[in-house]
Parts: sequence; C-alpha cells; structure tokens
Amino acid sequence: MTQRVMRSVVMLTRLGFLRRISPKTLTDRLRQLEGRGVVTRTMYAEIPPRVEYDLTPKGQALRPVIDALAEWSGGSGTAELTPRGVGASLRRI
Repeated sequence: MTQRVMRSVVMLTRLGFLRRISPKTLTDRLRQLEGRGVVTRTMYAEIPPRVEYDLTPKGQALRPVIDALAEWSGGSGTAELTPRGVGASLRRI
C-alpha cells in the first residue's frame, strides 16, 4: 500500500473501524472500491506477493466525508454505523 492509503488504514484501525474485519472482507471491499474507481491496485511479482492500493482523485474527494464521519462518531469508532444501528431508536409516527 502507498503511504497515503497505509496511513488511512492505520487511522481506521486505531479508531476501531477495522477491528472486526477479516482479511477476505478487507480484500473484497478494496476490490469493490477499485471497481468503482476510488482506488487503484498495483500487483508486484515478488515473493511473497505484494499489492499496493492508491487513492484516485475520486477517492481523495471522499476524504472530507470520511473525516466528517470520524468527527461525528467522536473519533472513537464506537458509533454503530450498521443498518441495524442507524435509526434503531426511531419510531414510526
């Protein structure tokens, strides 16, 4: 991973967002982001294999959104952002 993406992964890990993500799930998510043009993927023919992900301009444009979500959650990563947690306290009127 490039330094920028690595820094983001480290930050997300520290905030707790990647605490419960399996390597397979992380790979699947990164490939989805690649498919949507958010990151680029570079594979190196090395032993062991090495893959780097870099943010595209589209990915860089998401930074303010991600920063706002981190700030909104209090920076602790404890806010539940799953469909179950979002709106769980809302009642139908």
